Amino acid sequence: MTQMIKAIAHIEEEIIEMNIEGDTCFGEERVLLAEDDNLCELCDWSAQGYTIASLLPAVQFEKIHTGITALIKGFVEKETGKEIPGFTLAKYHEYCSENEVHLRVVSNFQKCLPMIDFPVNFNLLDERVSEICGVPVTSNHPTQEASRQFCIRIVRPQRTTDNNPPHRDVWLDRLRNALNIYLPLAGSNNKSSLPLIPGSHLWKESDIERTASGAKVNGVLFTVPCVIGSKYGLSMIRPQAALNEIMVFSPYLIHGGGCNLNENETRVSVEIRFWRKPRS
Repeated sequence: MTQMIKAIAHIEEEIIEMNIEGDTCFGEERVLLAEDDNLCELCDWSAQGYTIASLLPAVQFEKIHTGITALIKGFVEKETGKEIPGFTLAKYHEYCSENEVHLRVVSNFQKCLPMIDFPVNFNLLDERVSEICGVPVTSNHPTQEASRQFCIRIVRPQRTTDNNPPHRDVWLDRLRNALNIYLPLAGSNNKSSLPLIPGSHLWKESDIERTASGAKVNGVLFTVPCVIGSKYGLSMIRPQAALNEIMVFSPYLIHGGGCNLNENETRVSVEIRFWRKPRS
């Protein structure tokens, strides 16, 4: 039944409260990943479902950082009508402190951006992630043409509405059979980085209580179902990927709920999905 719920997640030493509205349910007696393509099955991190690894040579990472900074700066200047000399990603919240302005900015990339807008050749990322997981992968979706794209996440400090709630991506069928990367560009640390529950990619659906479909969390509507609790609790960690490192993780993991608890630093990251590369 539809109800208002106060869910609690433990992230490291912090307690995060979420006000959730939605129909609730438990899933079926099945492990989704056992039915799908497990791209980390042969990795030494398969049990935990994630790893931290270096990304690209420094010159390539600098191109990514500079290019994404310029991209976001352009969106901010367009939506505020002001030129911003000395723009930095970490101080984004100073330029977009008002929710209305922030929402206008993120609307420019809410449904992700095409590969043509990415500062380096996407093939470099395909090759690097293939090395990390030991399986040839591609950022091309297997059934969607011209699907190579990247997502930008901006989470301002001390806001409860900028981040997704805890969820599994694969509750949206189009996101199954993949691997994700989390690439931090600014403000990602032990108070702000993307949280997850190690090993939860192997949990049964019946172990997890969630909203039946999308949910309203802290007043914001999300399309993906939100995790309310589990038979194992909701104890999350924040793995630390440094600049020019990525966290590669299974989208079957419970992740999200990553409030930025920094006092004065915005978290900006890039997320990209990869699928098994078809044999030619």
